[in-house]
Amino acid sequence: MRARWTLNLFLLILVAGLGWAVLHDLRETEETTPLTGMDPARIEGVELTRPGRDTVKLERITGGGWRMTAPYRIAADSERVARLLGVVQAGVLRSFPASGADLNRLGLEPEPVRVSLGGQTLRFGGTEPINGLRYVASGDLVLLIKDLYYHLLMAPASDYVGLHPLPEGMAPASGDLNGEALEPATLSAIAALKAERVEPLDGDLAGRILRIQPQGDGADLRFLVSPDGLRWSRPDLRLTYLVASPPPVLVEQEAAGGAGGAAQTESVPQAPAAGLLPEQAVGVVEGLGPPPGEGPAGPAPEPETPAGVEADADGTAAALAPPSVDASGEPIVDPETPMEIRVERLAPDDPSASVPDAELDPIEARQRQIEDAVSASFGGPPLRSQAQIQREEGGVEDGDAIVSPEEAAGPPPAVKLRP
Repeated sequence: MRARWTLNLFLLILVAGLGWAVLHDLRETEETTPLTGMDPARIEGVELTRPGRDTVKLERITGGGWRMTAPYRIAADSERVARLLGVVQAGVLRSFPASGADLNRLGLEPEPVRVSLGGQTLRFGGTEPINGLRYVASGDLVLLIKDLYYHLLMAPASDYVGLHPLPEGMAPASGDLNGEALEPATLSAIAALKAERVEPLDGDLAGRILRIQPQGDGADLRFLVSPDGLRWSRPDLRLTYLVASPPPVLVEQEAAGGAGGAAQTESVPQAPAAGLLPEQAVGVVEGLGPPPGEGPAGPAPEPETPAGVEADADGTAAALAPPSVDASGEPIVDPETPMEIRVERLAPDDPSASVPDAELDPIEARQRQIEDAVSASFGGPPLRSQAQIQREEGGVEDGDAIVSPEEAAGPPPAVKLRP
């Protein structure tokens, strides 16, 4: 029995060792087999060809940095280009000959995405369905790599434009905004400005003209700056720089004030309009100014009861102030606290009840008086005879009253009902 356990333990150790060796070999293969043998630091030019999109051409600048020569002639974003060049060292997970493969099915024919760099061209196709690996054709081989670079290959050309509106290292000699000269401090801030991103010009040409004249014999740069200072457009290149923190001089006060005023309007509640209060309205009217009896103008006049507000028995409206309490629980009245008048108006359930009797039809007015009298006598709704109920249900108009107003005004025993 002990020998069997020893044999099983030995076999388990052997299987674990073989598994570790296989994983180790796979990792070494992935690390030591790059997609190409090129050094990204020695690549001098890159060309991206994408079906249905602009061809992007980039070239390295002597002394460091990159510039774009197509579709724009402008400084390129070096960090973005460096991430793109990482594709040449992507690890290859599997490979097979291209001669025996269906290249159309793999997305490698007829017009794949092509990257030409350092004299070598890589063609990028679709992804395999199991692990999502990307097919790449190089020479007579089809290789599979992790899909980490395709979004960089298909990015808009504007994504590779440098984020500085002014070329890095450019020192502006002078500048003006709509013809008004800019201070040296503002020019320095513009030279150090970095945009959040660059987009194609969308056709919005509203704004002021910013002109920057570089030192030396270089041509001046012209931007169209939006009123809020957040969009810097170059119509000559049809590009727009989106700036998060523009210099204050380039922000129009009306645009900044308009945004701030709108925010204040939304955050501050509006006072109720003066005039008659609508039905079923419940509101609080705060007294403005110093309490009565104080202030330079002497005693304040007695507040007038608003129109449509019913007063109390003494002729004054109900004034309610939120009371404060001390440690013992007794209310404390603070004379500095503004007055509050709470008004409640409730509409009756029956809308026709608010209509004066003079405006009703004579028959309806008489019927209302009878119903009120009967309801007051019995403490409930008016009573009707069985014959009257039947006539009402049958649609026959009943012009006879149950009781007359004189009889209903008397004591309960005086009320007589017809059978």
